[in-house]
Amino acid sequence: MNTFTSKANIDKLFNASNNMIIDKYNININKNNLIDIIANIIESISNDTTLINTKTINDLNKLTLIKIKDFVELNIKKPTNKISSKSVLLEQPQVPLKQEQPQIPLKEEIYDTYDKNENSQIDNTVIHDDDLMNKMKNLEENRNAMNTLNTKGFNNNINYLYNDSDASKTNNIDDIKLLLIDLIGTKTNENIAIKETKQNPKKDLFINSINRDWSFNKEINNLKLNIGIDIKKFYIEPSTILLPTYIKNDTPYIIVNFSDNTRTQTYNYIFNKNNGNWDEWININNTIDTINIISKNWKISFYDNRNNELHLYKDDIDIIEVIKDNNNYKLKLSDTYKYHNIKINDFILIKTNDSNYHNKKIINIENEEITISNTGIIIENFINSKIALIKDQFTINLKYYPILLIQ
Repeated sequence: MNTFTSKANIDKLFNASNNMIIDKYNININKNNLIDIIANIIESISNDTTLINTKTINDLNKLTLIKIKDFVELNIKKPTNKISSKSVLLEQPQVPLKQEQPQIPLKEEIYDTYDKNENSQIDNTVIHDDDLMNKMKNLEENRNAMNTLNTKGFNNNINYLYNDSDASKTNNIDDIKLLLIDLIGTKTNENIAIKETKQNPKKDLFINSINRDWSFNKEINNLKLNIGIDIKKFYIEPSTILLPTYIKNDTPYIIVNFSDNTRTQTYNYIFNKNNGNWDEWININNTIDTINIISKNWKISFYDNRNNELHLYKDDIDIIEVIKDNNNYKLKLSDTYKYHNIKINDFILIKTNDSNYHNKKIINIENEEITISNTGIIIENFINSKIALIKDQFTINLKYYPILLIQ
Protein backbone atom coordinates (compact mmCIF):
# COMPACT_ATOMS: atom_id res chain seq x y z
CA MET A 1 0.00 0.00 0.00
CA ASN A 2 2.74 2.45 1.01
CA THR A 3 4.77 1.57 -2.08
CA PHE A 4 1.78 2.07 -4.36
CA THR A 5 1.03 5.56 -3.00
CA SER A 6 4.66 6.63 -2.65
CA LYS A 7 6.09 9.66 -4.47
CA ALA A 8 8.59 7.44 -6.29
CA ASN A 9 5.77 5.29 -7.67
CA ILE A 10 3.71 8.35 -8.68
CA ASP A 11 6.75 9.71 -10.55
CA LYS A 12 7.12 6.38 -12.31
CA LEU A 13 3.45 6.40 -13.32
CA PHE A 14 3.75 10.02 -14.47
CA ASN A 15 6.64 9.17 -16.80
CA ALA A 16 4.85 6.16 -18.26
CA SER A 17 1.49 7.90 -18.73
CA ASN A 18 3.06 11.08 -20.09
CA ASN A 19 4.88 9.04 -22.75
CA MET A 20 1.65 7.25 -23.65
CA ILE A 21 -0.28 10.52 -24.04
CA ILE A 22 2.42 12.02 -26.25
CA ASP A 23 2.67 8.85 -28.38
CA LYS A 24 -1.08 8.44 -28.76
CA TYR A 25 -2.40 11.99 -28.92
CA ASN A 26 0.63 14.16 -29.79
CA ILE A 27 -0.04 16.49 -26.85
CA ASN A 28 1.47 17.40 -23.50
CA ILE A 29 -0.65 17.75 -20.37
CA ASN A 30 0.56 20.13 -17.70
CA LYS A 31 2.58 18.08 -15.22
CA ASN A 32 0.61 19.23 -12.16
CA ASN A 33 -2.71 18.37 -13.86
CA LEU A 34 -1.50 14.93 -14.86
CA ILE A 35 -0.15 14.22 -11.37
CA ASP A 36 -3.52 15.29 -9.92
CA ILE A 37 -5.26 12.81 -12.25
CA ILE A 38 -2.85 10.04 -11.19
CA ALA A 39 -3.31 10.88 -7.50
CA ASN A 40 -7.11 10.74 -7.81
CA ILE A 41 -6.98 7.38 -9.55
CA ILE A 42 -4.55 6.00 -6.95
CA GLU A 43 -6.88 7.19 -4.19
CA SER A 44 -9.85 5.53 -5.91
CA ILE A 45 -8.00 2.22 -6.28
CA SER A 46 -6.71 2.43 -2.69
CA ASN A 47 -10.30 2.54 -1.44
CA ASP A 48 -10.84 -0.95 -2.84
CA THR A 49 -9.36 -3.09 -0.07
CA THR A 50 -9.77 -6.29 -2.09
CA LEU A 51 -7.50 -5.01 -4.82
CA ILE A 52 -4.98 -3.55 -2.38
CA ASN A 53 -4.75 -6.75 -0.34
CA THR A 54 -4.65 -9.24 -3.23
CA LYS A 55 -2.73 -7.55 -6.07
CA THR A 56 0.98 -6.89 -6.49
CA ILE A 57 2.38 -3.40 -6.94
CA ASN A 58 2.86 -4.20 -10.63
CA ASP A 59 -0.80 -5.21 -11.02
CA LEU A 60 -1.91 -2.01 -9.29
CA ASN A 61 0.32 0.09 -11.52
CA LYS A 62 -1.07 -1.60 -14.61
CA LEU A 63 -4.60 -0.89 -13.44
CA THR A 64 -3.70 2.75 -12.78
CA LEU A 65 -2.21 3.15 -16.26
CA ILE A 66 -5.26 1.62 -17.87
CA LYS A 67 -7.53 4.03 -15.96
CA ILE A 68 -5.37 6.97 -17.07
CA LYS A 69 -5.65 5.82 -20.65
CA ASP A 70 -9.44 5.45 -20.30
CA PHE A 71 -9.70 8.91 -18.78
CA VAL A 72 -7.72 10.53 -21.60
CA GLU A 73 -9.66 8.51 -24.18
CA LEU A 74 -12.97 9.77 -22.80
CA ASN A 75 -12.08 13.39 -22.19
CA ILE A 76 -9.66 14.62 -24.85
CA LYS A 77 -11.66 16.05 -27.72
CA LYS A 78 -10.90 17.61 -31.08
CA PRO A 79 -10.23 21.36 -30.90
CA THR A 80 -12.91 23.86 -31.77
CA ASN A 81 -12.66 27.46 -32.91
CA LYS A 82 -13.90 28.62 -29.50
CA ILE A 83 -11.41 28.58 -26.67
CA SER A 84 -12.69 29.43 -23.21
CA SER A 85 -10.84 32.04 -21.23
CA LYS A 86 -10.77 29.54 -18.40
CA SER A 87 -8.77 26.76 -20.02
CA VAL A 88 -5.38 25.19 -20.05
CA LEU A 89 -3.68 25.03 -23.42
CA LEU A 90 -1.91 21.74 -23.89
CA GLU A 91 1.48 22.38 -25.46
CA GLN A 92 2.53 20.51 -28.61
CA PRO A 93 5.50 18.21 -28.26
CA GLN A 94 8.35 18.86 -30.63
CA VAL A 95 7.74 15.97 -33.02
CA PRO A 96 7.66 15.72 -36.83
CA LEU A 97 4.27 16.21 -38.43
CA LYS A 98 4.51 12.75 -40.00
CA GLN A 99 5.43 10.89 -36.87
CA GLU A 100 4.49 7.23 -37.18
CA GLN A 101 2.35 5.77 -34.45
CA PRO A 102 3.35 2.41 -32.93
CA GLN A 103 1.67 -0.46 -34.76
CA ILE A 104 0.80 -3.53 -32.72
CA PRO A 105 -0.32 -6.57 -34.76
CA LEU A 106 -3.43 -8.29 -33.44
CA LYS A 107 -4.15 -11.99 -33.74
CA GLU A 108 -7.62 -11.21 -35.04
CA GLU A 109 -8.44 -7.67 -36.09
CA ILE A 110 -12.11 -7.86 -35.24
CA TYR A 111 -12.20 -4.41 -33.69
CA ASP A 112 -12.24 -1.23 -35.73
CA THR A 113 -8.77 0.30 -35.58
CA TYR A 114 -7.98 3.97 -35.33
CA ASP A 115 -7.20 5.32 -38.82
CA LYS A 116 -4.13 7.51 -38.62
CA ASN A 117 -3.53 10.01 -41.44
CA GLU A 118 0.19 10.59 -41.84
CA ASN A 119 -0.39 13.89 -43.64
CA SER A 120 -2.70 15.36 -41.04
CA GLN A 121 -1.58 18.35 -38.97
CA ILE A 122 -0.99 17.97 -35.25
CA ASP A 123 -3.93 19.23 -33.23
CA ASN A 124 -3.80 21.79 -30.44
CA THR A 125 -6.12 20.26 -27.84
CA VAL A 126 -7.76 22.18 -25.02
CA ILE A 127 -8.94 20.71 -21.73
CA HIS A 128 -10.76 22.90 -19.22
CA ASP A 129 -9.59 22.79 -15.58
CA ASP A 130 -13.15 22.40 -14.28
CA ASP A 131 -13.86 19.67 -16.81
CA LEU A 132 -10.76 17.77 -15.76
CA MET A 133 -11.73 17.71 -12.13
CA ASN A 134 -15.40 16.95 -12.83
CA LYS A 135 -14.44 14.05 -15.03
CA MET A 136 -12.09 12.79 -12.37
CA LYS A 137 -14.99 12.65 -9.91
CA ASN A 138 -16.84 10.42 -12.36
CA LEU A 139 -14.01 7.91 -12.15
CA GLU A 140 -15.05 7.26 -8.57
CA GLU A 141 -18.02 5.34 -9.97
CA ASN A 142 -15.66 2.86 -11.61
CA ARG A 143 -13.48 1.70 -8.74
CA ASN A 144 -13.52 -1.95 -9.67
CA ALA A 145 -11.11 -3.39 -12.16
CA MET A 146 -13.76 -4.63 -14.59
CA ASN A 147 -14.24 -1.34 -16.43
CA THR A 148 -10.60 -1.20 -17.42
CA LEU A 149 -10.88 -4.04 -19.89
CA ASN A 150 -13.51 -2.66 -22.24
CA THR A 151 -11.16 -1.29 -24.90
CA LYS A 152 -9.22 -4.49 -25.51
CA GLY A 153 -10.13 -7.42 -27.75
CA PHE A 154 -10.53 -10.48 -25.59
CA ASN A 155 -9.87 -12.93 -28.43
CA ASN A 156 -6.18 -12.41 -27.65
CA ASN A 157 -6.75 -14.16 -24.30
CA ILE A 158 -4.75 -11.48 -22.50
CA ASN A 159 -5.77 -10.22 -19.10
CA TYR A 160 -3.61 -7.40 -17.83
CA LEU A 161 -4.77 -7.78 -14.24
CA TYR A 162 -4.28 -11.52 -13.95
CA ASN A 163 -1.15 -12.12 -16.02
CA ASP A 164 1.11 -14.59 -14.26
CA SER A 165 4.00 -14.34 -16.70
CA ASP A 166 7.44 -13.28 -15.46
CA ALA A 167 7.12 -9.96 -17.28
CA SER A 168 4.14 -9.01 -15.14
CA LYS A 169 6.18 -9.39 -11.94
CA THR A 170 8.73 -6.70 -12.69
CA ASN A 171 8.43 -3.02 -11.93
CA ASN A 172 10.60 -2.05 -14.91
CA ILE A 173 9.19 1.11 -16.44
CA ASP A 174 9.99 -0.16 -19.95
CA ASP A 175 7.55 -3.02 -19.42
CA ILE A 176 4.87 -0.54 -18.41
CA LYS A 177 5.53 1.49 -21.57
CA LEU A 178 5.21 -1.64 -23.71
CA LEU A 179 1.94 -2.40 -21.96
CA LEU A 180 0.70 1.09 -22.80
CA ILE A 181 1.64 0.76 -26.46
CA ASP A 182 -0.32 -2.48 -26.64
CA LEU A 183 -3.31 -0.93 -24.90
CA ILE A 184 -3.53 1.97 -27.36
CA GLY A 185 -3.18 -0.28 -30.37
CA THR A 186 -6.94 -0.62 -30.79
CA LYS A 187 -9.86 1.73 -30.32
CA THR A 188 -13.53 0.89 -30.11
CA ASN A 189 -16.17 2.81 -31.97
CA GLU A 190 -17.24 6.16 -30.59
CA ASN A 191 -20.97 5.98 -30.10
CA ILE A 192 -23.52 8.74 -29.68
CA ALA A 193 -25.50 8.74 -26.44
CA ILE A 194 -29.06 9.74 -27.31
CA LYS A 195 -31.37 11.18 -24.67
CA GLU A 196 -34.69 9.47 -24.12
CA THR A 197 -37.62 11.84 -24.61
CA LYS A 198 -41.36 11.48 -25.07
CA GLN A 199 -40.78 11.79 -28.82
CA ASN A 200 -37.94 9.27 -28.64
CA PRO A 201 -39.08 6.48 -26.27
CA LYS A 202 -36.98 3.38 -25.71
CA LYS A 203 -38.57 0.01 -26.39
CA ASP A 204 -37.57 -3.38 -25.02
CA LEU A 205 -36.37 -6.49 -26.79
CA PHE A 206 -35.66 -9.65 -24.78
CA ILE A 207 -33.23 -12.31 -25.97
CA ASN A 208 -33.51 -15.65 -24.17
CA SER A 209 -31.14 -18.56 -24.78
CA ILE A 210 -33.98 -21.08 -24.64
CA ASN A 211 -35.29 -19.73 -27.95
CA ARG A 212 -32.39 -21.22 -29.92
CA ASP A 213 -32.62 -24.76 -31.33
CA TRP A 214 -31.07 -26.25 -28.22
CA SER A 215 -31.74 -29.84 -29.29
CA PHE A 216 -28.94 -29.41 -31.87
CA ASN A 217 -26.92 -26.58 -30.35
CA LYS A 218 -26.32 -27.65 -26.77
CA GLU A 219 -24.05 -24.74 -25.85
CA ILE A 220 -25.83 -21.97 -23.97
CA ASN A 221 -22.87 -19.60 -24.26
CA ASN A 222 -21.82 -18.08 -27.63
CA LEU A 223 -25.44 -17.61 -28.68
CA LYS A 224 -25.90 -16.97 -32.41
CA LEU A 225 -29.01 -15.16 -33.61
CA ASN A 226 -30.43 -12.83 -36.24
CA ILE A 227 -31.42 -9.62 -34.50
CA GLY A 228 -35.00 -8.68 -35.42
CA ILE A 229 -34.41 -4.91 -35.48
CA ASP A 230 -33.49 -2.72 -38.46
CA ILE A 231 -30.04 -1.65 -37.29
CA LYS A 232 -29.97 1.13 -39.89
CA LYS A 233 -33.02 2.80 -38.35
CA PHE A 234 -32.62 2.11 -34.64
CA TYR A 235 -30.01 2.51 -31.95
CA ILE A 236 -29.62 -0.56 -29.75
CA GLU A 237 -28.06 -0.61 -26.31
CA PRO A 238 -27.73 -3.50 -23.84
CA SER A 239 -29.62 -3.13 -20.58
CA THR A 240 -29.97 -5.69 -17.76
CA ILE A 241 -28.98 -9.35 -17.99
CA LEU A 242 -30.50 -12.25 -16.05
CA LEU A 243 -28.08 -15.12 -15.34
CA PRO A 244 -28.33 -18.32 -13.29
CA THR A 245 -27.64 -17.71 -9.61
CA TYR A 246 -24.46 -19.81 -9.48
CA ILE A 247 -22.60 -17.40 -11.81
CA LYS A 248 -21.90 -14.80 -9.10
CA ASN A 249 -19.95 -17.46 -7.19
CA ASP A 250 -17.66 -18.01 -10.18
CA THR A 251 -16.67 -14.44 -11.04
CA PRO A 252 -16.98 -10.94 -9.52
CA TYR A 253 -17.94 -9.46 -12.88
CA ILE A 254 -18.67 -10.66 -16.39
CA ILE A 255 -17.58 -9.50 -19.82
CA VAL A 256 -20.16 -9.58 -22.62
CA ASN A 257 -19.11 -9.50 -26.28
CA PHE A 258 -21.49 -8.61 -29.11
CA SER A 259 -19.99 -9.55 -32.47
CA ASP A 260 -20.91 -9.96 -36.13
CA ASN A 261 -17.49 -11.44 -37.07
CA THR A 262 -16.48 -8.02 -38.39
CA ARG A 263 -16.78 -5.86 -35.31
CA THR A 264 -16.94 -6.70 -31.65
CA GLN A 265 -18.15 -4.53 -28.79
CA THR A 266 -17.50 -5.33 -25.18
CA TYR A 267 -19.48 -4.45 -22.06
CA ASN A 268 -18.77 -5.17 -18.41
CA TYR A 269 -21.46 -6.18 -15.93
CA ILE A 270 -21.64 -6.63 -12.17
CA PHE A 271 -24.13 -8.45 -9.97
CA ASN A 272 -26.98 -6.21 -8.80
CA LYS A 273 -29.64 -8.30 -7.04
CA ASN A 274 -31.30 -11.68 -6.90
CA ASN A 275 -34.47 -12.24 -8.89
CA GLY A 276 -35.63 -15.72 -7.89
CA ASN A 277 -33.93 -18.41 -9.96
CA TRP A 278 -31.87 -15.74 -11.71
CA ASP A 279 -29.64 -12.87 -10.69
CA GLU A 280 -29.86 -9.44 -12.26
CA TRP A 281 -26.59 -8.04 -13.62
CA ILE A 282 -26.18 -4.42 -14.66
CA ASN A 283 -23.68 -2.46 -16.75
CA ILE A 284 -21.03 -0.83 -14.60
CA ASN A 285 -21.18 2.44 -16.56
CA ASN A 286 -23.94 5.00 -16.15
CA THR A 287 -23.66 5.93 -19.84
CA ILE A 288 -23.95 2.88 -22.10
CA ASP A 289 -22.64 2.96 -25.65
CA THR A 290 -25.01 1.84 -28.36
CA ILE A 291 -24.20 -1.40 -30.16
CA ASN A 292 -22.55 -0.30 -33.38
CA ILE A 293 -21.99 -3.46 -35.42
CA ILE A 294 -22.85 -3.82 -39.08
CA SER A 295 -24.60 -7.13 -39.65
CA LYS A 296 -27.85 -8.40 -38.13
CA ASN A 297 -26.22 -11.80 -37.58
CA TRP A 298 -24.95 -11.58 -34.00
CA LYS A 299 -22.94 -13.73 -31.66
CA ILE A 300 -23.24 -13.04 -27.93
CA SER A 301 -20.48 -14.42 -25.72
CA PHE A 302 -19.87 -14.28 -21.97
CA TYR A 303 -16.48 -14.30 -20.24
CA ASP A 304 -15.42 -14.31 -16.61
CA ASN A 305 -12.95 -11.93 -14.97
CA ARG A 306 -10.03 -14.03 -16.25
CA ASN A 307 -11.22 -13.77 -19.87
CA ASN A 308 -12.21 -17.44 -19.91
CA GLU A 309 -15.55 -18.37 -21.40
CA LEU A 310 -18.16 -18.14 -18.70
CA HIS A 311 -19.27 -21.53 -17.42
CA LEU A 312 -22.87 -21.96 -18.49
CA TYR A 313 -24.42 -25.41 -18.48
CA LYS A 314 -25.19 -27.33 -21.67
CA ASP A 315 -28.68 -28.39 -22.68
CA ASP A 316 -27.53 -31.99 -23.01
CA ILE A 317 -30.07 -34.04 -21.05
CA ASP A 318 -31.70 -36.93 -22.92
CA ILE A 319 -34.76 -38.86 -21.81
CA ILE A 320 -33.72 -42.52 -21.55
CA GLU A 321 -36.87 -44.19 -20.26
CA VAL A 322 -40.48 -43.22 -19.52
CA ILE A 323 -42.91 -44.93 -17.18
CA LYS A 324 -46.58 -43.94 -16.97
CA ASP A 325 -47.74 -43.63 -13.39
CA ASN A 326 -51.49 -42.84 -13.20
CA ASN A 327 -51.76 -39.25 -14.48
CA ASN A 328 -48.02 -38.68 -14.43
CA TYR A 329 -44.87 -39.69 -16.27
CA LYS A 330 -41.68 -40.76 -14.53
CA LEU A 331 -38.69 -39.82 -16.67
CA LYS A 332 -35.27 -41.45 -16.35
CA LEU A 333 -32.65 -39.04 -17.65
CA SER A 334 -29.14 -39.41 -19.08
CA ASP A 335 -26.24 -39.14 -16.62
CA THR A 336 -25.60 -35.54 -17.72
CA TYR A 337 -28.51 -34.46 -15.53
CA LYS A 338 -26.17 -34.83 -12.53
CA TYR A 339 -24.29 -31.72 -13.65
CA HIS A 340 -27.48 -29.69 -13.31
CA ASN A 341 -28.96 -28.62 -10.01
CA ILE A 342 -32.41 -30.05 -10.71
CA LYS A 343 -34.98 -29.61 -7.93
CA ILE A 344 -38.68 -30.17 -7.32
CA ASN A 345 -40.80 -27.30 -8.74
CA ASP A 346 -38.20 -26.50 -11.40
CA PHE A 347 -39.58 -25.93 -14.88
CA ILE A 348 -38.27 -27.86 -17.85
CA LEU A 349 -38.88 -27.67 -21.58
CA ILE A 350 -39.30 -31.01 -23.34
CA LYS A 351 -38.74 -31.40 -27.07
CA THR A 352 -40.53 -34.54 -28.25
CA ASN A 353 -39.91 -36.47 -31.46
CA ASP A 354 -42.82 -34.72 -33.20
CA SER A 355 -40.82 -31.44 -32.89
CA ASN A 356 -43.23 -30.02 -30.34
CA TYR A 357 -42.16 -28.30 -27.12
CA HIS A 358 -43.85 -28.89 -23.78
CA ASN A 359 -43.35 -26.72 -20.72
CA LYS A 360 -43.57 -28.88 -17.58
CA LYS A 361 -43.06 -28.53 -13.85
CA ILE A 362 -41.15 -31.19 -11.89
CA ILE A 363 -43.50 -32.43 -9.20
CA ASN A 364 -41.24 -35.10 -7.66
CA ILE A 365 -37.68 -36.49 -7.80
CA GLU A 366 -37.02 -40.02 -6.60
CA ASN A 367 -34.55 -42.79 -7.50
CA GLU A 368 -32.92 -40.55 -10.11
CA GLU A 369 -36.26 -40.10 -11.87
CA ILE A 370 -38.25 -36.91 -12.26
CA THR A 371 -42.05 -36.88 -12.29
CA ILE A 372 -44.20 -34.61 -14.48
CA SER A 373 -47.89 -34.54 -15.39
CA ASN A 374 -48.91 -36.45 -18.52
CA THR A 375 -51.09 -33.66 -19.89
CA GLY A 376 -50.58 -32.98 -23.60
CA ILE A 377 -47.99 -35.72 -24.33
CA ILE A 378 -48.45 -39.31 -25.48
CA ILE A 379 -45.83 -41.78 -24.33
CA GLU A 380 -44.69 -42.67 -27.88
CA ASN A 381 -43.49 -39.09 -28.42
CA PHE A 382 -40.81 -39.48 -25.77
CA ILE A 383 -38.62 -41.58 -28.07
CA ASN A 384 -35.41 -39.57 -28.83
CA SER A 385 -36.70 -36.66 -26.76
CA LYS A 386 -34.67 -34.16 -24.75
CA ILE A 387 -35.16 -31.66 -21.95
CA ALA A 388 -33.74 -28.22 -21.13
CA LEU A 389 -33.77 -26.74 -17.64
CA ILE A 390 -35.34 -23.28 -17.74
CA LYS A 391 -33.34 -21.88 -14.82
CA ASP A 392 -30.07 -22.64 -16.66
CA GLN A 393 -30.91 -20.10 -19.36
CA PHE A 394 -29.98 -16.42 -19.61
CA THR A 395 -31.99 -13.39 -20.75
CA ILE A 396 -30.65 -10.11 -22.16
CA ASN A 397 -32.79 -6.99 -22.22
CA LEU A 398 -31.96 -4.68 -25.14
CA LYS A 399 -33.25 -1.12 -25.42
CA TYR A 400 -33.83 0.27 -28.91
CA TYR A 401 -35.05 3.59 -30.24
CA PRO A 402 -35.14 5.50 -33.55
CA ILE A 403 -31.99 7.15 -34.86
CA LEU A 404 -32.87 10.75 -34.11
CA LEU A 405 -30.05 13.12 -33.19
CA ILE A 406 -31.22 15.15 -30.20
CA GLN A 407 -29.39 18.45 -29.78
